[in-house]
Amino acid sequence: MGVWEAMDAYQAAFAAATAEELAGQGGAAYHVRQVALETVIAEGMRVCAVISIHRALLAGASVDEVAHALGSSPAEVAERWHGWADGQLRLNTQCPGLGVGRREYDRVAAALRAGSSVGGAGGEVGCRVCQGESTQIGSPRS
Repeated sequence: MGVWEAMDAYQAAFAAATAEELAGQGGAAYHVRQVALETVIAEGMRVCAVISIHRALLAGASVDEVAHALGSSPAEVAERWHGWADGQLRLNTQCPGLGVGRREYDRVAAALRAGSSVGGAGGEVGCRVCQGESTQIGSPRS
C-alpha cells in the first residue's frame, strides 16, 4: 500500500470509527490497523520530505531555512539528504534518466557544504518564509 492509499484508508477508518475507538477504548484490531496505516503514512512523508529538501535547496533555499522548516539542524538536513541522494545517484549511474544526476547532486552537496548566511552566530535561525515562527505542528509559537 502506498502513502496516498494509506491516507485514504486512514481517513475512511477515522470517519467510520466509533466514539469508543476515537476515545482510545476501541478494540485491538482497530488500533493495530491505525498503527499500520500511520506507519505507512509517516514513512511515505519522510521520503517526501527529503525530496522536498532536495528541491528546496535546488530552488535556492538556504540550508538554515530548510533546517528551520524541518525543526532540526543543518547537519541533520545534510545527513537526511545524503542518505537519500547517495542512493539516487547510484540509481542514476545504473539507469541513466532515473534518480539524481551527478550535476544536480553536486549542486545540492555544494550548498550543504557552504551552509548558509541566514541566521546569526548565536544559533538563531531566520527564515524568509515563516519569519521566525515555528513551522512544526504542535510546537509552541514564539
